[in-house]
Amino acid sequence: MLLQAIRVCGFGILVLALSLACESGPGHSPEEITRNDVDADGDGYCAGGYEHHELCSAAGMHPGLIDCNDTDAATHPGATESCGDTVDNDCDGHVNEDCACTTLTLYRDRDTDGFGDPGSPREVCEEDAPLDGYVEDNTDCDDNDETVYPGAGCDISVSNATELSSALATADPGEIILLAEGDYIGRFEVTVSGTPGKYITIKGPDTGVAKIVGSGGGYRGALEIHHQEYIIVENLEITNPSGELGIYLTGQNGENQGDGCAHIILRRLYVHDVGDEGIKVRNLNTHDILIENNRVHSTGGSAIDVQGAYPDRFPEPASRPRRIIIRNNLIWDAGFAGIGNEIADQLHIYDNIVLGCRLGLDIGCGNDIIIRNNLVTSYAHYDDILVDPSRTTIDLTDHPRHTESPGVQHSRDCSDGIAVSGTHMTLIYDNEITDCNGNGDLIISYDHLDGGQRHNTDGGHRYNLFFRNRVHHNRAYQTIEEFDKQAGAEAFDQIYINNVFADNHASQGIQFSHSVRLIFANNTIINGDAVAVKEDSDNAIVKNNLFYNSSGISFSGDSTPHTDSNNVVTADPDIFVDLPNGDYHLDADSAGICIDQGDDMTGDLNAVFSLFDDAYGTADFNWHADFVADFKFDYREDLDGNQQGASWDVGAYAEPQ
Repeated sequence: MLLQAIRVCGFGILVLALSLACESGPGHSPEEITRNDVDADGDGYCAGGYEHHELCSAAGMHPGLIDCNDTDAATHPGATESCGDTVDNDCDGHVNEDCACTTLTLYRDRDTDGFGDPGSPREVCEEDAPLDGYVEDNTDCDDNDETVYPGAGCDISVSNATELSSALATADPGEIILLAEGDYIGRFEVTVSGTPGKYITIKGPDTGVAKIVGSGGGYRGALEIHHQEYIIVENLEITNPSGELGIYLTGQNGENQGDGCAHIILRRLYVHDVGDEGIKVRNLNTHDILIENNRVHSTGGSAIDVQGAYPDRFPEPASRPRRIIIRNNLIWDAGFAGIGNEIADQLHIYDNIVLGCRLGLDIGCGNDIIIRNNLVTSYAHYDDILVDPSRTTIDLTDHPRHTESPGVQHSRDCSDGIAVSGTHMTLIYDNEITDCNGNGDLIISYDHLDGGQRHNTDGGHRYNLFFRNRVHHNRAYQTIEEFDKQAGAEAFDQIYINNVFADNHASQGIQFSHSVRLIFANNTIINGDAVAVKEDSDNAIVKNNLFYNSSGISFSGDSTPHTDSNNVVTADPDIFVDLPNGDYHLDADSAGICIDQGDDMTGDLNAVFSLFDDAYGTADFNWHADFVADFKFDYREDLDGNQQGASWDVGAYAEPQ
């Protein structure tokens, strides 16, 4: 017995106590060990610590094997796995390995960038995931480089129309569809979407030109995006000689359905020679669209157009197109408007150059819209101000001379400058309209009725602000025409303040009809016709306006009551700093006429401007950094941004001090 103990434990004969302990198992003397201690659950497998005990050599026992759970006879080495539990029945260190399970495909991620190699799949049970070195993603194009993955170097290269069509239907989120130089003829439709943070990008080469040439009939675009999200289109030339659209963002189920596009970016595109709109954004519930740094010209319709559905045709105003930014685009020779909108909300239109279009900006039937710092002019004048930037107040840094401008004959002149119709809470400020030679109006503002149906269900045309605009050296039927579109329509609570209207040679001047609670204050009218308030324009406030070589103000057609105070009519050129050279600042020496001589407008404007503050402070409007509080200016600021004093100036702005 002693020799056996020595042999089993492997110690010398002097360690008798240790040999006895080794033979006895945990916590027992040799005399106390029973079969139940060795195999408590009676499954024939010894518990850990007893696997070499002599009792384990008895008939039916399995010496040398460890029972991983000696309280459960169904759990021991060699047992059958019981599926659907969390027990390692056969004591091999795995659970349910021989069972049918819900499988999951994982992919090798050698470079640990979180994107898997599509060529290295592995099927595992869901309960065994995650698996070290594997991920569920299978979009890595180079699994040996952690810096290359979708969105950071993975491209789908295409070189013909067939490959492009395929890529537009199969691209995964984060992938870049890279067009090689050349022409792509056909009608191309994007039928896949990206995801937040993983846009699908469609782009042309950095050198050379990839040109999409539309073909086919119907109201279609050369490139269409139907009911998709998170798409970027950039650095392409697009034309459509078939006479239809250039780029078309719309819904999957036809127009006027609530399934439009969202989170789309169109930038650095050259869109030209199309039969209808160059860039068309349509459908209810289209939202979060950015259109920037594009060149668009020679279009049959508007160059850039946003359109929802008329309430009488689809009475669902909450799902109009909304949150659209249109910025830094160069537009010329559009058959209708440079930029058009019909029944869409929360547009931000700024820093655009619109040349030689029938109508510069045509904004209709929307709410909470900002139009700021746009230049509307003729193509010839644009060439002149590129040579001499002092001819405009607009920053042209992002709008260099277009490469095709030398020798190009531009057949269209501006007719109307900025038109707003049926809009609510629209801010039109710091824009410039100059050298338009059409026969329409420079500023048109009116309510919009069609068969008695208002297209803007939020109260029609009201609370629109024209602030610090420069409208000069144009030829027009009227400089401003504010009126009702048809009987029963009225414009309410319109504000024109701190604008300059100079040398416009309009045949009928500035006219307001059916304009209720109009405020026309601190404007400068130079070499122009009278301001006429007429036809039931009651409760008008006309204050602090400067008329130089102009006829002043008239009221007619039951436009009572009204306020007419501190409006100055003069023919003295010395009140200006440098009138011959187009500087309309009031000279500080004219204090006896204009400086600090106007009525205080604070009481007239406080309540109205608080409404704008409320509207433009809402979380829903501030979806983009450029939308955040662009209405930061104080209404006491003149065209230079100088604060009005206790007594307001007469006119739009004084010489900088």
